[in-house]
Amino acid sequence: MGTNVYSVSQITNLISMLLEENFPESVWIEGEVSNLTYHSSGHVYFSLKDKDAVLKVVLFRRYAEGLRFQLAEGLAVSALGRINVYPRSGQYQLVAEQVKPLGIGELALAFEQLKKKLRAEGLFLEEHKRPLPFFIQRIGIVTSETGAALRDMLQVIWRRHPGAEIIFAPARVQGEGARESITGGIELLNADGRAQVIIIGRGGGSLEDLWAFNEEMVARAVYNSTIPVVSAVGHEVDFVITDFVADMRAATPTAAGELVTKEVDELRDRLGVCSNDLDYLIFRKYTEAKDRFNWAFRHPGMRRVQETVENLTQDIDRLEERAQELYRIWKREKEEQLRLQAREVANLCRKLIDQPEWDLRQAEGRLLMLEPKGILERGYSILSRNNGEEVVYSTVQVKCGEEITATVSDGEVNLQVLEKGDE
Repeated sequence: MGTNVYSVSQITNLISMLLEENFPESVWIEGEVSNLTYHSSGHVYFSLKDKDAVLKVVLFRRYAEGLRFQLAEGLAVSALGRINVYPRSGQYQLVAEQVKPLGIGELALAFEQLKKKLRAEGLFLEEHKRPLPFFIQRIGIVTSETGAALRDMLQVIWRRHPGAEIIFAPARVQGEGARESITGGIELLNADGRAQVIIIGRGGGSLEDLWAFNEEMVARAVYNSTIPVVSAVGHEVDFVITDFVADMRAATPTAAGELVTKEVDELRDRLGVCSNDLDYLIFRKYTEAKDRFNWAFRHPGMRRVQETVENLTQDIDRLEERAQELYRIWKREKEEQLRLQAREVANLCRKLIDQPEWDLRQAEGRLLMLEPKGILERGYSILSRNNGEEVVYSTVQVKCGEEITATVSDGEVNLQVLEKGDE
C-alpha cells in the first residue's frame, strides 16, 4: 500500500476545504477578547478565548467601521463570521462580520465607553459651562424641519416672547448622516454669529433613534461652540452624551423653549424688583455716606483738617498776590525795555534820514558853485559875438572895431573892441 505525500500548501488547502464543508455558513462564537490590535489599515485583529482554547479573529475594515463601541481586552463578546484557514500562518481563524457585547447592549456599551472617555478629558466639567444670557432675542435651533420638536419649540418661544428671532439650521436627527448634519448645523450657527443661544434636539424615541446625539463628533462640536448650547433630546427620562457636554440640559424640546425665553409679565416683575432694590440700595448708600460725613465733620481731627485747609487757602491768596506783583514788575521792566528799544530805533532811523539829507545839501552847494549864474554873481562875465551865437574865449576870435556882447549876472552889455591885448 502506497503512502501519500502532500506539500504544505496541499494539506492546508485540504484542511480549508474540510472546514468549509463542515462550516458552510457563518457561525456565532462567544468568548473573551484578548491580543487586541487596531491596525493602521483599519482592520482589527484579536482572539476569542475561554478557559480551554483560543481562536484567532480578524474583523476587516468594512465591518470594523460599523462597530458602535470599542473592543477592549477582557470584554465578553459574541462574533459572527466564517471559519477558514489563513495559509501564511497555517492557522484557522474566524473572519468576523459582526461583533456584539455579551450581557449589555451594543449601544449601551458604546454610550458608557464614550461617556467615560469624554469625562476623563474634562468635557463634562461645570467650569466649562456658560450661563445663558438673561434676555435672549436671537435663538438658533438645530433639529429636523419636519419633526414635532421644532413645532413645539416655536409655539412656546413665540407665545412667551413674540419678538424672538429664530435662526434655523435644519438637520437630520436620525439615521445615516445624522451626526454630520447636526455637527454642520452647530458649526453653521457659530459661523453666522447672530444667535445668543443654540438649541439642539429632537423628540423622543429608542436609544437607536437618539443615537446621533451620542456620537463623539456631535459632542465635540457642542463643546467647541462659542455660543451657549442647550441639549433638548427625547423625554425627561432620556439621557444622551450631548446632555453632559452642553451648557444646559432641557428635559424636552418644549422645556428648552421655556428655558431660553422670559414671559413679558415675568420680565416686568423682575424689572420691578430690580428697580426697588436699586432705589433701596441708593437710599442706603446715601444715608451711610451722609452719616459718615457728619461723623467725620464732628470728629476732632476734622478741626485740624479744616485749619489746614484754611491755612492753605491763605497761602494760596498770598501766592496769588505775589504772582500778581511779580507780573506787574515784569510788565514794567518789559515796557521800559520796549521804550528804550523804540528810542534806539528812532535815533537810528533819524540818522539814516539825516545823512542822505546832509549829503544832498553838500551836493547842491557844489552844483550851485558850478552853475553859470553863480559864477556871474561872483563878478565874472561871458563874452559872445554874432548875437550870442558864438562864445568868445580867445582874442583871435574878434577884430578891432567889432561889437560883442558881455553877459553879466543881471543882464547883457554891448561892447566894442577897441584894442586887442596881443597886438
